[in-house]
Parts: sequence; structure tokens; C-alpha cells
Amino acid sequence: MKCIFCNTIITEKNKTEEHIIPQSIGGILTLNNVCWNCNNEFGNSIDRVLFENVALPSIVFNVYRERKSNKKIQINSLKEGDPYILNQGGKIKIASDILKTNNNQLKISYTDKNDLQTKINKLNKRRTENKIHISDQLEEFNRDTRFLHKFTTGDADVMRAIAKIGFEYYLESEGIDSFVNHLIPYIQGTYNASIVFPDYNEPPDSDYFKRSEICHSLEINSDNVSKKLICKVSLFSTWKYIIFLNLNYVGENVYSIFKQNLDGKILEKQTLMKGSPKIKENLWDQSIQITEKNINILGAYVSRYQKAFFYETIKHNIGKELEVDYLGYPQGTIITDEIAIDLSKKSFKEIFYEIE
Repeated sequence: MKCIFCNTIITEKNKTEEHIIPQSIGGILTLNNVCWNCNNEFGNSIDRVLFENVALPSIVFNVYRERKSNKKIQINSLKEGDPYILNQGGKIKIASDILKTNNNQLKISYTDKNDLQTKINKLNKRRTENKIHISDQLEEFNRDTRFLHKFTTGDADVMRAIAKIGFEYYLESEGIDSFVNHLIPYIQGTYNASIVFPDYNEPPDSDYFKRSEICHSLEINSDNVSKKLICKVSLFSTWKYIIFLNLNYVGENVYSIFKQNLDGKILEKQTLMKGSPKIKENLWDQSIQITEKNINILGAYVSRYQKAFFYETIKHNIGKELEVDYLGYPQGTIITDEIAIDLSKKSFKEIFYEIE
């Protein structure tokens, strides 16, 4: 057996387990015919870029990983730029209770007056002069907890990572390597091509979902009439791509589908040699054009994802009181699951997106 990328003979020394969808974002489907060098090279390049693009949902939705790791990242508030830590499962906390501002002031986060006094006492122990006193030197502020989530649908390295997913899934589905080997230089970054496109032609089937309904899916379809071999990739039921693996396909008509949830459970996996859906003759032309309809459909997917994302960050407060008036609910309201869902549906002003 040889490596599908470099033709190196696979041995006990260089064999490895290659995750088709990167394990860092919850992928569980694997190959064993990628050598250690290629696996490592991709893991430190395009797979890493793909993870960085979807790091927030990977952490907030706490995706399944065979190799356990405590993923967390720093995010900054939109207005003040204060650092917060986003932990697995969506818990957000201020990076430090005491921050120094650009005006050489100290910003102290506290729960009550006793907690504030304790923190001031600790600060004063380090000071020989200019002691801090609650009565005359403190100015209250409201913590800014709005964040910017920035991602791209078209970064070159992301596209290469998506192409690698489609290439590997086709071979995992017992595809014939001669139909897709021409993609290897593109995946390796030695030449450019236009074979991967965002795929937002069909709107989502619902405008709200929770983590349990979110999945990754792969779909291979081949049609020797239109002579197209394609793969569709969907990550977090939101980032959707179509890969044109071959535009002069002359093999058998095959349809394969793989779907998994974020807990690492396979929901569907099958390959059909008959009855595969016909591929539209104009699919290529449709894919290379970005229309207002495509943008609106992308917006619908992002909106649905945003609501699920917001719910995951607020569900940890179910049973607690709202500390301030918030999205129509007065301070002191006990947060229930129903209220958490309603808040997530009203969350558009609380999480900001930039799409490139």
C-alpha cells in the first residue's frame, strides 16, 4: 500500500491515521493510506487553517475528539477590546478580573461589594502610594460582552483543505484514483485551480436548531452523462461547499453519503451504485456565479448557526437571574430553557459577523 499523496510505501514506521474531516473539528471518518509526513504536513498547514476558520463553533459546540484536549481560545469584546476566554462548551469568562486600560486606569470586574473590596485590598498591598479607595476613585462601567466572529468562505488554503476532504472521501468510498489524482498538486499547493465553490443554492430546512441537530456531512455524486464527479461538503450544517473532482468523468454512476453528529456518532453511511441523482448540466455555471439569492441563502444559514451558537453560550446560566435588562427581559428574570431559546432567537444584535 502506498501513500495516496506521495506514493511512499506505507510501513509500520510511517503509517498513521488520517481523519478525512479533521479531528480538530470533530471528524471521525479515517483513512490508513496517508503517510506520516503527508499527514503531518497537511495538519500543520491547510487543516490548521480550516480549524482556525471554524475554531469558535468547534469549541462552543464541544465537538468530539478521539484524542482528548481542552480547547480554548481568547476572544475580544467588540467595543472595548477586553480579552475573554472562550472554553469548550461555550462558557465565556473575562481573561482577568483586573485589566489595565490604555488610559493607565485599572478595570476591575467583581460580583459584589465584598468581592470588590477583597480585590482592592490585594492591589493596595502592591502599592506604596496612591492607594485605591472605593468611595472616591471608582467609576462604574458596564462590561461589553459583544464579540465579532469573523470567518471566510473563500480563503485559498480553506479551499485546498476542502478539496482534500473531497479527494479523500472519494477514495474512502472505493473510488478510482485515476479520476482524481490530478487534484493532488492543487491540494499540495503547487498550482492554482478553481474547483471548490461555496454551495448556497438551497436554503436551510429550518430557521432554528440546537447542537444535537448540527452535523458534518459528505456526499459524492457521479454522472457519466453530464461527465461530472462532484463532492459536497457541509461543516456544522452551515459551511457548505461543492468540489468538482472531475469534469470529464467516464466511470460508473456512484452516489455515496456520510453524515455524523458532533458527538462522533455516524448518522448515515452508504454507497449506492444505482439510482444516483442526476447532475445538472449547468451545475458548473451555476456554481461559479455568486448571485443575490446565494448571498441571502448564506445569510439564512449564518442566522440559524448564530442562534445555536448564542444558545450554547447562554445555557450555562439557566436557573440564574439576569444581571441587567436584556433583549426585552427585565433584570432579575430567572432564565429558563424557553427564555434561553427566545434570547438566542433575538441575538442578532449581540454577535457580529464579517464574511469574506
